[in-house]
Amino acid sequence: MKTQAHGKSHIGLIRERNEDSYFLNPEKGIFIICDGIGGEQAGEVASCIAIEKTVSHLESLTQIFESCVNENMSDEEIFKFFSDAIRFTCACIYKKSLKNTQYNNMGTTLTMAITLKTRVLICHVGDSRAYLVNSLGVHQLSEDHTLAKEFLLKGLISDENDSPSLKNILSKSLGSFPSVDVDCSIVNVSEGDKIVLCSDGVSNYFKSPAQLGELISGKSAKNAVDSLVEFALNNTGEDNASAIVIEVLDEHLINDPDLQLNILIANKIQECPIFKKITYSQAARMRSYLDVISLNKNEVLLEELEKVNGFYIVIKGCIYSKTQTFSSGEGIGIQGLVNNHHSSSNKIAKEDTILVFFSKDKFNAFSKKYPHIAIRIYKNIFKLLLSKIKD
Repeated sequence: MKTQAHGKSHIGLIRERNEDSYFLNPEKGIFIICDGIGGEQAGEVASCIAIEKTVSHLESLTQIFESCVNENMSDEEIFKFFSDAIRFTCACIYKKSLKNTQYNNMGTTLTMAITLKTRVLICHVGDSRAYLVNSLGVHQLSEDHTLAKEFLLKGLISDENDSPSLKNILSKSLGSFPSVDVDCSIVNVSEGDKIVLCSDGVSNYFKSPAQLGELISGKSAKNAVDSLVEFALNNTGEDNASAIVIEVLDEHLINDPDLQLNILIANKIQECPIFKKITYSQAARMRSYLDVISLNKNEVLLEELEKVNGFYIVIKGCIYSKTQTFSSGEGIGIQGLVNNHHSSSNKIAKEDTILVFFSKDKFNAFSKKYPHIAIRIYKNIFKLLLSKIKD
């Protein structure tokens, strides 16, 4: 994938040291932001080690790395390869912290973008962030690993901004423990789209994601990065401020049918009632678990009394039965995700139709990998089922 990218890091107006580190190599498609934590110079050391070890590990496994970049491996295999690289880095930082008391309890965030052949991989630990800025708006691709976010997901608080002390405590970082779970997702991009990686010294000042879009709209990667860092400094600059902006240049991506389909799928997933409050980044992670089904006009999707082993979402076109019509963004067979269910009637394509299918087995695998997302989906399912019973 052809890109142009630029990065910048500033110590800020208050801190004595810059504990942020960043790395970009557009030729190989590797982009990383790290924000170190720990006393004395430990945070700075941790973020530098994170960059060094992650990049050297990827470069030492050139053949596998290139297979991933060329998308000759499945999404799950790609996730595992890059997650393993980050876990290797985590172990290195942890071991370093044990050998020198000066580095005790050091750690770092890590947010990484890898440009693949036609898509972008995001790997993430901590509260540095990744965003996608495209014609549809600004989409946060990472989720903060903080206690505030954990409490919010568990329903213990209603707004993470109401608990600033919890917002500053990481629930995940590299080096705090020997290993770490890594969030991975793959997003589709087209020409002109921008991927933004930044430390919380920049993102903490965004009143909304839209403000990020306004700051970099119409600007080159270099000018966009300058604007983000200047924005942080103008808003007290009390933390180190670092950012990378990656702009996609590939002309062929704009008309790529697979790209357009995957963008459409991500949007329609978020329209479906059982995925209410699912973020763009969560929908992107879900995409790897969905199967695409194409039907011609009058082709049967489900026969009457046929067992439904999952959930269908209409992406384009229309499905009808003798009692109901399912249009774009609507789901079929919601009960198929939670119990044994059979179709009450024939379900037939009214026109050429595209659907995605979330099989029960793949939904269970997704739930084990992302339990906090699955809990939200289950809550939505039971609310919908309960409303049907009341009706």
